[in-house]
Amino acid sequence: MGRWRALGVVGAVTAAAASGCGGGGDGGGEEERLTKADYQAEILAVLEDADEPTALYTDLVVEPWSRQECADGVATLEDQVGELIDRIASLRPPAQVEATHDDFIAAARTSVDRIGAVRQSVAEGDVSCGRELNEKLYGMPSTREAERAITRLERRGYYVFGE
Repeated sequence: MGRWRALGVVGAVTAAAASGCGGGGDGGGEEERLTKADYQAEILAVLEDADEPTALYTDLVVEPWSRQECADGVATLEDQVGELIDRIASLRPPAQVEATHDDFIAAARTSVDRIGAVRQSVAEGDVSCGRELNEKLYGMPSTREAERAITRLERRGYYVFGE
């Protein structure tokens, strides 16, 4: 659960990943929805992909970094989280969780935008890595919305946060 909470802090609490299936398509008709089992498999796949941005976030809020290193690190975090969200957005979830999936995507994208704004503040010297950065990223309303969407997925029988 710890790594999900860390990603939740930065809006990357990702409910699923699109490892090449259920993608955005070319506008040529209705795409088939993922089954519950396939969607669950994508959720588990993203757990593996979330390790790198989770570790980076932890380093950014714990270790001392120069202003440039911190800004670069936050930019990398923004990119990593954004890529995960884009992958998730390309999924076609089961109908019973589509609204929850969409709610998650909207909230997560808002959080990624917030990471970008914080990155700019770091680059301008208004925010530094460590506690100050953590205070800017932790508890964003959009992250709480994303976490609530994940909780709704779990109530539908999906394993996301885990034990």
